Amino acid sequence: MRLHLACSILLMAIATVCCAQPRPPMRPPEGVEVRRDVVYASVGDRELHMDLAWPTEPAKLPMPVIVHIHGGAFKSGTHHGPQNFVAASRGYFTANIEYRLSGEAIFPAQIHDCKAAIRYLRAHAAEYGLDPDRIGVWGSSAGGCLAALVGTSAGVAELEGAEGNTEYSSAVQAVVDLFGPSDIGTMGEGWSTMNHTAPDSPESLLLGGPVLENLDKARAASPLTYVDKTDPPFLIIHGDRDPTVPYSQSEKFHSALQAAGVESTFITAKGGAAIANPLKDKRVREAIAASLAQSQTALLGVQTALLKGGGLALMDDVNTAIVNLQALTDRIKTASYGYAGLFDPVRIKEQQLDALVRFDKALAQQVGVVNEKIAALAQSVKNKTGIDAAIAESL
Repeated sequence: MRLHLACSILLMAIATVCCAQPRPPMRPPEGVEVRRDVVYASVGDRELHMDLAWPTEPAKLPMPVIVHIHGGAFKSGTHHGPQNFVAASRGYFTANIEYRLSGEAIFPAQIHDCKAAIRYLRAHAAEYGLDPDRIGVWGSSAGGCLAALVGTSAGVAELEGAEGNTEYSSAVQAVVDLFGPSDIGTMGEGWSTMNHTAPDSPESLLLGGPVLENLDKARAASPLTYVDKTDPPFLIIHGDRDPTVPYSQSEKFHSALQAAGVESTFITAKGGAAIANPLKDKRVREAIAASLAQSQTALLGVQTALLKGGGLALMDDVNTAIVNLQALTDRIKTASYGYAGLFDPVRIKEQQLDALVRFDKALAQQVGVVNEKIAALAQSVKNKTGIDAAIAESL
């Protein structure tokens, strides 16, 4: 089942708390287990690694998955860092993945590596206790570009690579793109302090030659190229004065996703490159509130449909209602542990964490109410008698 609300709440809290370039390895918080440099694939003699982190005692299995792809202009950066530690402490299974940089291999090596990492996680889902149907990916700058490309190019054969576990899908269920390039061939058209068409630009180095002389390769490396209605939900965050990646890259990407019918949330950091403190930012809070309102409206709509016209005696109607309510429950569950999951405790105050815990508890209560309704509906189907009365009473 597609988690249509996943992007706007599941990873909403990422914003730009971890947008700085990856830091050296640091000690994980208590209750988080870390396994470093796990080999997820090999290219010849070259091993590719990921750092894993997950709760020592998960509250629930299987665990949803968060994959981080580091930035660094495709030519620098490391998979060692604490970006996912707090998410792991909140119940997620997390992975920071290594990929070959442009000085080692040109495109499509980078996306081949990212997709191989996703496939590895699916292939080892039972071993790690993770949910292969709930994988979200995020990254900033070059990492945002690769995360977006993972999201839009599921099933594109030339971007899959053959680095292992090819019998598994590399598709993901949610994407957070923090100021990543979306259309590499037009990076030079937006405002930026960098010459993106120069022979030594990050984009030219990625493609193996000047961008304007390799426009076919540029299109192949661009998330925008593969947008269609099957893409997962996206959250895009970008500053309108980003000096490196033109803001227009995210504008056009968001517009293309919406035009294709993909759920996309776009938050602009006015006058800057990023949002410094997402919890205090009014735009982030408003986006969260809008998502919650959408859930409440959906629930009311289902209730109204169930009560309307006395058609509830039909088994198909009841089954449809149960499916709809279950879908909404899944969305609320995603929100209940997703919103607080990705804040770096070094950067926020203790009272903010307390507020997020209260938010979790309030959403958990909503989950309980919906589950009670589903249980009542299921019981009415099982009994096959008094269906209308049982549903009306449960609502």
